[in-house]
Amino acid sequence: MKITDPKMIEAILKRTLPSVDQHGYRVIAVGDDFLDLSLPFREEFAAPAPDGSALIYSGPIALGTADTALYACLVAAVGETAVPIFVTMSTTFYRPLDPVDLIVRARIVRLTRRLGFVEATLCSDGAADTAAQVSATYAIRHQSTGS
Repeated sequence: MKITDPKMIEAILKRTLPSVDQHGYRVIAVGDDFLDLSLPFREEFAAPAPDGSALIYSGPIALGTADTALYACLVAAVGETAVPIFVTMSTTFYRPLDPVDLIVRARIVRLTRRLGFVEATLCSDGAADTAAQVSATYAIRHQSTGS
């Protein structure tokens, strides 16, 4: 059963992600085939740019946020019993992410009974251009509801 309530998706993330992956994610919007997620900026997520001119987001934090958004998008589309398991991910960074909230739009490209083909765009809050693009595939398993 599809989940369209952003607060319900946030509660599922809090319940299912390990504590190391709990970064205060906010689900901004959920649609039939998309989910928008925000990662509020914290200084520990950033490092100096190679030229030392400014702070930029850490690549692993940005990729982890994309993974979380894609996971949440699939859970929203398939239902709470879905357990999306990351299989492949390809990422292209176009520019560094600014030290402001990170916004990820996750979108389902194709969904089968066992696989989810998804993509995400990452941008700095307030920026008009995409900073990174992610394409990924997830195997979808279902946990027992116990009833």
